[in-house]
Amino acid sequence: MTGTDSSPAAAQRASAPNGDGHAHLDRSLTHGVAWMGSVKWLSQLLAWASTFIVARLLTPADYGLVGLATMYLGIVTLLSEFGIGTTVVTLRDLSQDELAQINTLSLLFGAAGFVVSCLAAPLLAAFFDAPGLTWVVVAMAGIFLITGVRVVPQAILQRDMRFRDLAINDGLQSVILAVGAVVFASMGFRYWTLVLSSLLGALLSTIGVLRLVRVPFQWPRWRALSPALRFSQHTIVGRLAWYVYQNADFFVAGKLLTKDALGAYRFGWDVAHTPVEKLTSLVGGVTPAILSAAQHDRSALKRYILRISEALALLTFPATIGIALVAGDLVPLALGDRWVSMVAPLQLLGVAAGMRSVAPILPQVLVVTGENRQMMRINVVGAIVMPVAFVIGAKWGTTGIAIGWLTAYPLFVLLPLAVLTFRQVHMSFGEYLHALRAPLSGVVVMSAAVWSARFLQPDDFARPWALATDIAVGAVAYGATLLLLHRERMLAIVSRIRGAMS
Repeated sequence: MTGTDSSPAAAQRASAPNGDGHAHLDRSLTHGVAWMGSVKWLSQLLAWASTFIVARLLTPADYGLVGLATMYLGIVTLLSEFGIGTTVVTLRDLSQDELAQINTLSLLFGAAGFVVSCLAAPLLAAFFDAPGLTWVVVAMAGIFLITGVRVVPQAILQRDMRFRDLAINDGLQSVILAVGAVVFASMGFRYWTLVLSSLLGALLSTIGVLRLVRVPFQWPRWRALSPALRFSQHTIVGRLAWYVYQNADFFVAGKLLTKDALGAYRFGWDVAHTPVEKLTSLVGGVTPAILSAAQHDRSALKRYILRISEALALLTFPATIGIALVAGDLVPLALGDRWVSMVAPLQLLGVAAGMRSVAPILPQVLVVTGENRQMMRINVVGAIVMPVAFVIGAKWGTTGIAIGWLTAYPLFVLLPLAVLTFRQVHMSFGEYLHALRAPLSGVVVMSAAVWSARFLQPDDFARPWALATDIAVGAVAYGATLLLLHRERMLAIVSRIRGAMS
């Protein structure tokens, strides 16, 4: 007997981060979020200004046409990427030869996506009775050729926690895109403004990544890649199902309602979810590498779920609920009266966006703990149930479709996802809700304060002043709730961030 423990549990303990490892991961997480966050929010200020300027120059029908193309191309994007990025980040022991083979595979998938899209373009145009859709799809399909060479190098940057480089690259891309969109719209390019902006963004991002990391190409040897491809298979099926229910509302609106209704709904979705997507993409650019490094330490994963969910909720809840509260004044004031049809769905989508904002960390944990097959099954259920909910809701227009997010999604997707993830890390719902108590109480008080202030405003109060008052009252109420009712918790968060940054 040598006294050596070779059990699976011992192997997990050996590969789990120790105390120094936890501190290193915490610092990497904090530094990554700090870099990504500061760059994204600075660029987002410019992006918001660009978005509203472009929306005034374009029409809901322009957004509706490009929305149809984006809906289809998103599916092909998932298939062409085949979960390769997630595989590279999660399977940390891939050799250089395997990475080179996977890089070639990514390029082949991108080329296949381009060819399939060109063949499908006229069929899509005929199905949606939108002749202009053909060349929009063909042009945007060029993105597959551009990004096919970017997937593996970008995943390596993420796996190696080079968050500063990723942040700077994304920031430069966002600034150029915002300026370019305004220029294209001012030149009268109409819906081609959105197409050209997408192509330009893909090209700039790819060039920036390839300047940082170069991966050679080798012809794939399928037997050597079989473990990675099996992992990718479960991931891509789950993502494809996710994309189906994620975009089923656009499909239903485009088929059963008018193009103007789809355009207004799509733009309302963008406004409601932009704060969420910026934050979750920020975290999503950092957390997969951190969770992958801690994949055998369930206590560390639990800690990250609680802390990241709390941080996301503190930032997204006031933004999304705030948008819902002020939509009635914001939309006509910022966009004009022709966009008023998006007010009601925007209010509902704002609430739904807040609910969904804390969910992205859950599937990431399932992937690194080897439960991506279970995640796939949950998404498949969502892909079946959510379209039915949207079709039923379409009887009441875009408002009814938005209600589908508040009814079917929590019951059939979010709840099963939470149950499975919490089981993996031995966490109760009580612990999770306890972590969200500060942002939840903050938005309740904020909503009550805004409604009270609105009740006290005179009937002839000018709309700009009414909007400014609502925003100011809401911000003060939310901040005061955090400082007065959750002061110790806020100080603890600040102290933890300072410690990780040091």
